[in-house]
Amino acid sequence: MPASEPLKLRAPATRNPATFVVAALVVVVGAESAVVLGGSHLVGLPGLLLVLVASAAWALLASDERVEQCRGLVVIAIGVAFAVALAVPPRNSHDLWSYVMYGRTVSVHHASPYLHAPVAYRNDVFFGHIASGWQHAKSVYGPLFTGVSSLLTRIAGDSELRARLAFQGLATLGVVAALVLIWRTTRSACALVFVGLHPAVVTAIVNGGHNDSLVGLAILGGALLAARRRWVGAGFVLGLGLLVKASAGLGLLGVAVWAYRRDKKGAALLALASFITVAVGYIPAGTAAVRAVGRAGNGGNSRASVWDPISSLLHPRTAIMVTIVLVLALFAAHTWRSASRPSTTALASTAAYLIGGVYVLPWYPAWALPTAALERRSRLSWLVAIQAAFLVAVYEYELPAHPILTGVAAVTRTALLQIGAWTALAAFVLLLLRARARQH
Repeated sequence: MPASEPLKLRAPATRNPATFVVAALVVVVGAESAVVLGGSHLVGLPGLLLVLVASAAWALLASDERVEQCRGLVVIAIGVAFAVALAVPPRNSHDLWSYVMYGRTVSVHHASPYLHAPVAYRNDVFFGHIASGWQHAKSVYGPLFTGVSSLLTRIAGDSELRARLAFQGLATLGVVAALVLIWRTTRSACALVFVGLHPAVVTAIVNGGHNDSLVGLAILGGALLAARRRWVGAGFVLGLGLLVKASAGLGLLGVAVWAYRRDKKGAALLALASFITVAVGYIPAGTAAVRAVGRAGNGGNSRASVWDPISSLLHPRTAIMVTIVLVLALFAAHTWRSASRPSTTALASTAAYLIGGVYVLPWYPAWALPTAALERRSRLSWLVAIQAAFLVAVYEYELPAHPILTGVAAVTRTALLQIGAWTALAAFVLLLLRARARQH
């Protein structure tokens, strides 16, 4: 059963498809590069317009079959976009510098980032780079990522440039590896565009150096291995993703439900391999690292979340909101369990959180975009991708720490955000209900 009804995307015939493709590639790469190079100076209406232009050009390219005749141009465009994104420091997020401090807590200060917040080392040369709201926050990332971070910071030393490029390079490597798997699976240039030139990937993941690309890679790899009935390998890869960030569990949920539908023993092997991988990874880090997973879900709600007005009016506990979202993810995985490929079910469970989640940021869609590329003709994939572009636009117009609207304008902004967020959730629920109807 497909993830949703396929989109019928047809392009008019042309004698020279390269003309259209080159023009669209120039627009999308140019707009994304301008956003990245413009930095904080472009935040506001100019940045929003550029993101909208980039998103429109990306959508045309990802849906137009003429792109398949210009694969080399697509690869070059992705390379240029990534090179520009790597050339400058992160724009709208300071998470990379938190990664650096967590790594240096191990490699320089010989302590655990799960026990000691960056503020304990305020004399460290990188401490001033961390966003003020995170200076007192202990690490919420998995021990595998912490170990890699400690290695990278040991190599980088006190060099800001080397440290920045190390983590931006790691995020880029995760995206590139996903693109290689996507190409080997689909042989589609449109699928490469779907991920490689998405505004969220270029402006938030690659430039921001976010480890979410590694989560998306793990979910993609686990789904592809499960499709080949390599249960232990799939569990191991998904376990590695969990050792980076707990959100990889959303993909594990989808793949495990899909596997259980076909091979209960295989599903058990997958779950056991994942559990052993995670357990072995957490043993050296201790119980403090395990408790960090619980802290990861206590960040409140983000302003583009459907929970924002509910949280403001009713003040429910974060644990309750997160539990409801996880139930939605389980329901989505169960609904799409009969899909022909595990990537579909993994996409459904991950999308449930991205669309209905309590705390969602522009780089989180990296969890789902690689698997969505395998299903790029489905409405569910496009819903995930459009919502990702929506998140980029939201945070490009107005940074959370530096609001520019007040009074009636601020109320209008919030109303528009909620309309967008609830529209996406309504579309997801509609797709879910249609999928259930097809089961009967």
